[in-house]
Amino acid sequence: MNILVNDSETQNYHFRPDSSMIRDSRDLYLPSFLKGVRVSMALAFRINKPVKSLPCQFAHRYSNIFYPGLLFYGIPKDEYLPNRYNTLETCFNFSVFISNEFFPVKQNAGIHTLKMEAGDIFKYESDRLNDTRQLRDSLITKYSNLFLLKIGDFLVNQYPLSDPLFPGNIVRLYNQDSFFFDLRIK
Repeated sequence: MNILVNDSETQNYHFRPDSSMIRDSRDLYLPSFLKGVRVSMALAFRINKPVKSLPCQFAHRYSNIFYPGLLFYGIPKDEYLPNRYNTLETCFNFSVFISNEFFPVKQNAGIHTLKMEAGDIFKYESDRLNDTRQLRDSLITKYSNLFLLKIGDFLVNQYPLSDPLFPGNIVRLYNQDSFFFDLRIK
């Protein structure tokens, strides 16, 4: 299983190992080499058939559900960075939290808005979930032309990153009906 992350702002992508996926948890424990994290809300589309070089009009056959999720990026402690890199924003791919609850991909997905609160200041509310079909179709078409997508792979669309979060901060992901994640950073 691969996790391919698409950054919706920059249109870049990166892979994350399947060992970084966490299905449910109450707390996020930071390793000793990180001083904090940044978090992003995400939608994860699961591939249910192998696909390679697919035109957009057939993408609906290859994924029919999506999961709300969170992506974490670690902020390393200063002593782990050489002095010459102090001016660069450096981050490590960290964890991918994907909810156990899934929704069908359709015109009105059942999630009108998805809200994320990170720490005391950062709040993000999606307004782009009205048509998850268009997002799914564009991701499958784009990445099936670059890679062979296998059964069980996740195409994850990432939204803007939060401000830096530190131990003691709380991250919540929810919609109008339920909480998907309520995590404390430790």
